[in-house]
Amino acid sequence: RLWDLTSESAASTHVIENAHDDYMLSVAYSPEMQQIASASADQGVKLWDFNVDTYPGTPDSMSGDLMDKFVYAAAGELTEAKLPTVPDGRLGKRCCGVLLGHTADVSHVKWNSPKRLWVTGSEDHTVRLWSPEGNDLHTIRPPGDAITALAVDQKLG
Repeated sequence: RLWDLTSESAASTHVIENAHDDYMLSVAYSPEMQQIASASADQGVKLWDFNVDTYPGTPDSMSGDLMDKFVYAAAGELTEAKLPTVPDGRLGKRCCGVLLGHTADVSHVKWNSPKRLWVTGSEDHTVRLWSPEGNDLHTIRPPGDAITALAVDQKLG
C-alpha cells in the first residue's frame, strides 16, 4: 500500500493484491529510477514503476518475459490468482522488474544511489547486488548466519 501522508486522514492511495506469494518484509525507493522495490518471504523482490498507475480490472502491462518471471517468483507455475490485481476503488502500480536468485526469505532491500544498484539481503546468508534492470551482478557471502540487517553508504556507495 501507498499512503498520502499530506492529508489529515493519511489515506491509502494505492493497493496491489497478489504482489507477492508471501509476506512483504522490506520496501525501498529509488528516486533516480522512480521505482519502489518490495522484498518478500517468497524469495523474490518486485520492482514497481512509481510513475505508472494501474486500475481495477485492467491487466498489468508487463512484457511476456517479465510476466513469466513474476509468476515463477510467486509460485513456479502459471496461475491467474497469482497475478497482481488492484481492488475496486483503488489504484495500483505497474510491475517493471523481478529480482530472482535468493533461495530463502529476502529480508532487506536497499537502493544504492552512488553505484545505482539494488542491494538485497536474505536468510540464505547472501547479499546480492542488482542492476536497475534486474540483472544479478554479484553475490556476497559474509561469514555467519542469515542477513539480519543491511545498510548502504549513500555517500560512497
